[in-house]
Amino acid sequence: MWTPTTYLNLTTDCRSAAASLTCIADSAPRIRRRALPPGTYFIQVESAERSSSGWSITVAITDPLPPPAGDTCVSPVDITTATGRVAAAGLDLDGSASCLSFTSGYRDAYFMFDVATTSDVELTTSTTSFSDIIALQTSCGVSGTELRCRSTDGTGTQLFRSLAPGRYYVLVATQAVSGNISASVRFLPPTPVPANDSCVGASELVAPFTRASGTLVDFEDDAPGGSCRGGGSADAFYRFTLTEPQRVSLILTRVGGSGSMELVLRRSGCSGTEVRCGTGDPTAAVDELLAAGSYFVQVEQATWGGASSDFTISAFFSPP
Repeated sequence: MWTPTTYLNLTTDCRSAAASLTCIADSAPRIRRRALPPGTYFIQVESAERSSSGWSITVAITDPLPPPAGDTCVSPVDITTATGRVAAAGLDLDGSASCLSFTSGYRDAYFMFDVATTSDVELTTSTTSFSDIIALQTSCGVSGTELRCRSTDGTGTQLFRSLAPGRYYVLVATQAVSGNISASVRFLPPTPVPANDSCVGASELVAPFTRASGTLVDFEDDAPGGSCRGGGSADAFYRFTLTEPQRVSLILTRVGGSGSMELVLRRSGCSGTEVRCGTGDPTAAVDELLAAGSYFVQVEQATWGGASSDFTISAFFSPP
């Protein structure tokens, strides 16, 4: 039997979206907020079902208790020298992450570590869930400061190349309701960040034919995805320049990993005008008649939750 989604919003002003404290979408949504200051609060309820619906709302107001360690950015668990653990049962969802698209049913834990000298950092996280979101941030709980946001299943290990000295925060959002959320780091000698991990180091595709091998493993997400997908995954960059009109065929093939791949062709820059976008599993392709000019190619993992992979990219240039 289909159960319609119900939207539950806790706010201080029904007329302002900015006043929302928590908004949850679920078949039976539940909101818990700790230590609310004195004031008047409003509860907004809306159903995805178009027919008339009724609700039963229960509100419990109790004396404020301090959040457990790791539940909020007030007290992230330090994992610089030892594994940190936070019990999932007592957690709420307090922060945000760019790849946390669906917040219903999620709760988050916070960890931090300090990098003394530039190092590669291996981060391992573990929960009892099958669907987790892991974000590395330079400001706790602020998605705009992310270095990376990835999905994992239960246990996952990620490598961050050449992290500069400083403090870093790990947000683990999970659907686990029991057991521990754990995180640990291992510091390794620094290795160079591959040039084409960012737009400024885009690799050249040279006429009349180029075939290159690449990887998205441990790459960052540096640019929005194309119109055929939406972004939020690791990406790599290539470029080419045409002195005269040419037909250009680009073929991208995943090697290992899992999930669909995305190939985005743009004019004049990695955030320039999109010319064409293609997806496929394991191969994505773009074929275009192009005017003279500079072009950039973005390779991206297209499937949410897919495993980052190696790939090959082939570029064919021919007269129009």
